[in-house]
Amino acid sequence: MKHIICALFVAAMLFSCSKDEEGSPKIYQKIALDITDAQNLAVINPNSSFGRNGNDGSASLYKLTTNGNFEAVSFINADGTSLDEGATDTQIEVNNIINLNSDFVVLGGYFKVYDTIGNTQEHYSLLVRKNDGAIFDFELGNALSNANPDSRQFINSKPFDVDSNENIYFTGYSDEFYKLQLNSLPTPSYTNIGLSGQHISYFDTDSQGNIYFNDGEGYLKVLKATGGVEVISENDPHFYWVGNNGKFYYCEGDNGQFYMADGSTGNYSPTLLFTEYATTYYNGQYFQVNKGNSSLFISVSYNSNGRHYEFSETTNTISEIDLPYNPEAIIQTAETLYMYNGTNVYKMNLSDNSYEMISSNAYEIYTMSLDQNDNLLFSGLRYSDGKKVIGEMSITGDVTIIEEEMNNEAVSLIRLD
Repeated sequence: MKHIICALFVAAMLFSCSKDEEGSPKIYQKIALDITDAQNLAVINPNSSFGRNGNDGSASLYKLTTNGNFEAVSFINADGTSLDEGATDTQIEVNNIINLNSDFVVLGGYFKVYDTIGNTQEHYSLLVRKNDGAIFDFELGNALSNANPDSRQFINSKPFDVDSNENIYFTGYSDEFYKLQLNSLPTPSYTNIGLSGQHISYFDTDSQGNIYFNDGEGYLKVLKATGGVEVISENDPHFYWVGNNGKFYYCEGDNGQFYMADGSTGNYSPTLLFTEYATTYYNGQYFQVNKGNSSLFISVSYNSNGRHYEFSETTNTISEIDLPYNPEAIIQTAETLYMYNGTNVYKMNLSDNSYEMISSNAYEIYTMSLDQNDNLLFSGLRYSDGKKVIGEMSITGDVTIIEEEMNNEAVSLIRLD
């Protein structure tokens, strides 16, 4: 049912919001992406000689299929047949992938495609349905694809957020702040709910749809789902998050005070939880990991002295925990957290925060994801011969190489299921 709702949503959105040169609404494109057999997508940069510094704009889109093959992704006809390459002129240049939800991804880059009446269309972002590769014009995806970094200390924050009704929130280029409504059938829509003169760049959303944000002027505010805005703090806190219990937490770095606000009650007045000297929290950068009734803050910053913390929502206390020094990236499953910092890969048990090293000094890891079996899919430099490879690493560290002939790195890997 969810797939049907999302498909109707996209079609209705395009009928209402996008028209071609003749004034006819653009709906499904005439072509699709051949990803029906894909378990993972990868952005490969064929000219990458820069290690982990980013994408130079010449990336290509590849897939790891369910039978373990690594293949380039191309356009096909919407009915699944191959394109007549002699009569078509299509192009796929992907810079990044946003894993929007269980049904769709957003691709950012440059795309030349055909609409339903055979006209060539150029796009800089596409909304792609995962189960059949159907593509939709989604120019608002540019904002998602080019989101500003989160000014909070959490470097793994997504460029969007979702509430319990599957409404999707994301920023525009100026004062725009969009709410994409997936539950407003039969006429789904997106709405600019931004506030004039208040740029919502960095935010977190609770299950009720209350949006907590820095306004760029030193105030922490909440844009209430029921309407109106309320100031929570005037001390410009950047260390804030919505807990697994739906409550809002933040720390004021100058005085080390931790507060909580419960938006479900309609009262956003903060309650002081405890005071602790918190220059470490205020200056550091972290991966935020949600687990049960607590949140982990895993340091990646020199300013935080490599210290990691766990905040308990049960006791409203924060404590230091022992983890590897400054991991570069994390991958999370329901019970396990994987971390890597260049050449070392660690596996952490989320139930007790114990960890072990499963790989060391064999590969320089560029990027990592999970495959359909919860094994680690990675792109890295193999030290034994200097080749850039795509490989699969088991939970015990055993590696199977999937692709090594291209000798190129992946700058992005995502799992589709």
